Amino acid sequence: MRLFRPRAVAALALILTLVVDPACAVAGPGPAPLRYVALGDSYSAGVGSGGSESGGSCRRNTNAYPVRWAKAHPDYHLVHIACSGAGVESVRRTQLPSLTPATTLVTVTAGGNDIGFADTMTVCVVDPRPASCLAGAARGSKLARTVLPGRLRQLYREIRSRAPETSVLVFGYPRFFRTGRLGCRLLTTGEREAVNDTIDVLNRVIEAEATAAGFRYVDVRPAFAGHGACAATPWLNAVTFPPNNSFHPNDAGQREGYLAAMNAALG
Repeated sequence: MRLFRPRAVAALALILTLVVDPACAVAGPGPAPLRYVALGDSYSAGVGSGGSESGGSCRRNTNAYPVRWAKAHPDYHLVHIACSGAGVESVRRTQLPSLTPATTLVTVTAGGNDIGFADTMTVCVVDPRPASCLAGAARGSKLARTVLPGRLRQLYREIRSRAPETSVLVFGYPRFFRTGRLGCRLLTTGEREAVNDTIDVLNRVIEAEATAAGFRYVDVRPAFAGHGACAATPWLNAVTFPPNNSFHPNDAGQREGYLAAMNAALG
């Protein structure tokens, strides 16, 4: 039998040490960043929140809650695809391709444009006849109950199909006004109540469909309570010029309303 010489044995031991000793191993690439995709409409895009905008007509704002959350969590890579004016079908067709099986977190606001809320608020502010505002609010509530559930169901189903392991936060919308005698004089008490009631109907539908899909519904109304349009410290813009920032969260609304609600939901 042929024996190893002492020098050969020592050399072999050194080679084995270099191969198996973790301290001597060459470091590989670090873990891939977690993927966060922000879907939705102008509320997720950050319209009216006072920062810098990008994305053309989508008006994605640097003060939007998804951007702020991602800055505070650098281990996440943000894909901010929310777009001003997007309805549920637009989110489904144009934004969902950004989802992948590797997506870790999704947030979404959608539904307000499907019930014609921008048109309703325009009528409520411009038309001096309260009946026009009340009729618009009633139409919005009807659309929320009849048209919206099926659209949301399909949207949520496709989110889960494209990103089966992701955590999904579905955000609602804040009430716009105080309704008491000392509330905002922009509209009559009856008009303010009708607008708030429509928002409540919208939120109930979103919550029901999000819960049925197994997603986490995030109610922002408690955070915005006392901070609606025309409040002493408003977190929502009232009527602005140009008008497309009207009734959207301002800087404080994105930070103290939506971002704070997101932080609370994620623990």
